[in-house]
Amino acid sequence: MATLDNIRKRSGLVITLIGVALGAFVLTDALGSGATLNSANQSIVGEINGQTIDNTDFSSRMEEIRKVDQAYSNLASSALANIVWQNWAREVVMGEMYDELGFKVTGAELSQEVINNPNIRQMPAFQNQNGMFDPMLMSQMLDNLEAQASQNEQALEQWNGWVRFEQDVKEQALTFKFNDAVELGVYTPKALARHNYMYGNVSHDIAFVQYPYADIADDEVEVTEADFKSYYEENKFKYSQPTESRDIIFVNFPLEPAQRDKDAARNELISLINKKGVYNNQTGKTDSIPGFADTKDDSTFVMLNSSLPYRSGFWREGQLGNMDSIMFNAEPGFIYGPYEEAGAYKVTKLQEVRMLPDSVEARHILIGIQSERNPEGHPPAEAKSIADSLFAYVKENRGEFATVAKEMSEDPGSGAEGGDLGFFGPNQMVPSFGNYCFQNEVGDLGLVSSQFGYHIIEIQDQKGSSKAVRVATLTRDVVMSNETEKEIYNRAAEFAAAVGTGDFAAVAEERGYVARPMTELKENADNIPGLGQARPVVKWAYGAMMNQTTGESGVEVGDIELINNDNTAYVVVQLTDVAPKGTKSLERVREQIRPMVINRAKADLIMERAKADMEGKENIQAIANASEYNMSIQQIRLGNGAITGAGQEPTVVGQMSASQTGTIYGPVAGNQGVYIWQQNAATEFQDKGDYNNEANAQTSSIKSRVNAQLLNALLKEAEMEDNRIRFY
Repeated sequence: MATLDNIRKRSGLVITLIGVALGAFVLTDALGSGATLNSANQSIVGEINGQTIDNTDFSSRMEEIRKVDQAYSNLASSALANIVWQNWAREVVMGEMYDELGFKVTGAELSQEVINNPNIRQMPAFQNQNGMFDPMLMSQMLDNLEAQASQNEQALEQWNGWVRFEQDVKEQALTFKFNDAVELGVYTPKALARHNYMYGNVSHDIAFVQYPYADIADDEVEVTEADFKSYYEENKFKYSQPTESRDIIFVNFPLEPAQRDKDAARNELISLINKKGVYNNQTGKTDSIPGFADTKDDSTFVMLNSSLPYRSGFWREGQLGNMDSIMFNAEPGFIYGPYEEAGAYKVTKLQEVRMLPDSVEARHILIGIQSERNPEGHPPAEAKSIADSLFAYVKENRGEFATVAKEMSEDPGSGAEGGDLGFFGPNQMVPSFGNYCFQNEVGDLGLVSSQFGYHIIEIQDQKGSSKAVRVATLTRDVVMSNETEKEIYNRAAEFAAAVGTGDFAAVAEERGYVARPMTELKENADNIPGLGQARPVVKWAYGAMMNQTTGESGVEVGDIELINNDNTAYVVVQLTDVAPKGTKSLERVREQIRPMVINRAKADLIMERAKADMEGKENIQAIANASEYNMSIQQIRLGNGAITGAGQEPTVVGQMSASQTGTIYGPVAGNQGVYIWQQNAATEFQDKGDYNNEANAQTSSIKSRVNAQLLNALLKEAEMEDNRIRFY
């Protein structure tokens, strides 16, 4: 898995091992993939250099990454599949290279790598009584764990985690060993270092006149098909694509709530504000049901009637956004709303106004609970029991707080300081902790819970005071109704039927829709401009989805489909072209090369004028006067192909660097205009003899790139068949 400079420490992987976390490694860098696999075996994801990749194994790797690293838990399947495919490709091509050249990591080398791993050395379970790492203790504990693995499911999972960790360390060591060997072969000859030094240090004082192409309007020149063909043939090597691409045109019908859906959510909230009478069949009388305005239990009312839970605590000025000026100038019981915010309607009630301290000094004793973040913590019930006992003891022995904190607190930062946290402001602590400290008095002792565990808190001091408010908010999400969704679908279906017998873009314009083209859509794309996440559309374009009309897979140019884009929109899409891998055709790059073709035509026009301006002139200033353009003077170096104010002009700079002093040169066509110049002077090259520093710098620069370039070359030459699109 680990290859060539692409190893990173897994940020989310935690292996529970005798109550201790272990770090491990995962690869996440991206490289290219191959073409479609035409195989009858529906379980084959692809093939790399003859190695078949089954979807069961492939998906298992994806799930393992999701499980061990939270950073990937919400990543789209197609994006995660890209990572797994790239890792797999690296494994295959580099594994073949290692085997061919005889690279390996011995058992002794692996043992040394594990022992030197800082994560291992810092694990308390592997440290002796003096807090020092003990290899013998580590070996004993691992032997015990391996023995228990056959009898205990949890021990088996922990042992498998250790084995994976060792494998990752081994692969990392193998990668570094190979990289070091490759880098040893990189060398910069002194002659090359001298040559590059000269390019960067010899300067030419050049006076020149530029005739910019931009001064001629595009419509003043005429370009022919022959012009396009000529430019294309000379430059088509620049326009190759390694994989097939497809062109589509589409109209998007977003699945969004209609105004009636918004009105429904707003009216529901209005009906909850005031009390209402409900007929009671049992008593035969009308019962009065409290509304939000007159309920005595705001939190329960919100819990029963709101899309979002009740949020306790006080708010300071500046924290309520647009509600700030309203709530801080109202009296308790004031109701504001309904108002629209973040795709929902809300009603907010001012519950309480209070003056709260600006900062609090406190100390605490933490009894941690077991979690992914803290695998060494106590089970929740056990933690609660310990905290209750300590709270009762400290309550009766307030003078022992610091001693108990030093001995029992599981907060490594404050425990050693007797639990002292110093002064802190609002919102610096977790909500339950902060609420207790800011809403109670100096000297109060309390027990609260948080995601970290149970906190025994003593408030030591409070400073300042400012106004704070407590509010309750009823929220109703605006949800699209079935009726609205049906209407959107019908509009999309009617449009799809209409374009089946007409020009897609023209029919869209007639009906007031915006048809958007997308060119060079790649097989592994996740996003399409104008649609966002649109994997179903990409899969359809590559024939990986069943056609709703024919009931068959596969798609041809001209086909049209109505696609549900993961319940975010209905998309009517047409496949307009398929571009095979290799050199792009002239038609596909025509608009891309048009500016350059036009500039060539402008250059031909300018050349005649520039030659006329040069005729009979003995210096560059005279030519500038005749041209009505300003003369410029710049220091030109061959090592830098740019002209200030014009941009990259390597052809022109190269010719300027070869000029003789006093001679007028040109006109020469460049990227941005036509140039005439004269060299005023050139610095003499001072051969300094010793170019070791330059050679070393160039060698370091090459070393920083060589391993990645080697991997890219191996991947480019690898035989790959990629069928991921059928699965992800």
